[in-house]
Amino acid sequence: MSEIIVKLLIYSGLLIYFLTLFDVKNKKKSRLFPTKSFLALGLYMLMVSIIWGTYTAEEWQMNEHSGYPPIYLMDHALLLIVGVSIYSILLFVIITFFRMKKRKG
Repeated sequence: MSEIIVKLLIYSGLLIYFLTLFDVKNKKKSRLFPTKSFLALGLYMLMVSIIWGTYTAEEWQMNEHSGYPPIYLMDHALLLIVGVSIYSILLFVIITFFRMKKRKG
């Protein structure tokens, strides 16, 4: 459980950094997706592939070497991926809200 919290904290910090990195340097009106969110999208895809790969490897290891009946862990992987997706969307909305508030005020 603690490794998930540490991974999410690192992911949150990097996502916030990538989404606000170019906002400070580019004062002109910029496009949202190509310039600012490309690195954040890559980070999200990396996080999802790490989650999927970890659960796939763990499932294979348990099924091949434990001697117990086969297990299926992809439900847990999909649940975690949905959680990370919701978390990423929430962070994106919060960052966008504060960015718009900063521009108005």
